Amino acid sequence: MNISSFSQKLVNLTKAVKTDNFYTEMDTLFKVLFEYDQLLIFLFNAKSRPKLIYSDSFAYGEVQNKELEGEEKWNYLTTIYVLDPFYRKGIDGQSEGAFRLRDIAPDNFLSSDEVFAAYHNSIQVNDESGYLIQLENNYFIHIVISRMRNSKDFSTEELQLFEELFETIKSLVLLHEIHNSTNDNHNGNVEAGLLNFGKEVLTQKEYQACQLMLHGHSTKAMASIMGIGLETVKMHKKNVYGKTFVSGQSELLALFIEILSIYELIDDKDYLKIYLDKC
Repeated sequence: MNISSFSQKLVNLTKAVKTDNFYTEMDTLFKVLFEYDQLLIFLFNAKSRPKLIYSDSFAYGEVQNKELEGEEKWNYLTTIYVLDPFYRKGIDGQSEGAFRLRDIAPDNFLSSDEVFAAYHNSIQVNDESGYLIQLENNYFIHIVISRMRNSKDFSTEELQLFEELFETIKSLVLLHEIHNSTNDNHNGNVEAGLLNFGKEVLTQKEYQACQLMLHGHSTKAMASIMGIGLETVKMHKKNVYGKTFVSGQSELLALFIEILSIYELIDDKDYLKIYLDKC
């Protein structure tokens, strides 16, 4: 690392607080420290869809409310984000800090032949590390740097440096975001759609199994979390598949995404039941 260059980029980032160039300067600072293929920055909370507030090819003011490129990336902003391990880390655990995707993801989340394969294969992510920074009113800034399939993993030294930089970046983000509006964007409450999914269709244990499957947990992990045997988990999974007319975990996720894309989710209802009643 070039200390002189880093120091100058940090000064530039500090000067950019409360300006439209803030996240552009952050990108420039990171590029002095890390090699990565993509930088994305999101604003999210549990009551609205996330906003992409910066990507490495757009300035802050130009990308608010824009889609990511491509159908699968658009799916992320509209539905899949609710199952993203970074999102769940913030919403469920109210956690902030520096995290590596593979360290916080459920055991089936990154599997090449399981639930999230289609999404992750489409964007070709090999390794991903990110910050979660909590703002007021349960909002989070999520900053993520990614290396794609043809790139090597982040090294131990890079991950340590990324973690050590967190408090500095957090302090500047908090100063910057004070002047930005965080008005709720109630374009459908996908979080509620997830939490209500199957509540009126499934038994309590089946509902728990369904939620764990959607999050990307394997049968073994589900047994540990639910405190029951593998065969009992398999029975609950079979019952979920039967009641939702799907044949596996990937189809269950596809059904969830389909339902969330059909309905506006403005009511506190089980939209799975509404969907099945119309079939």
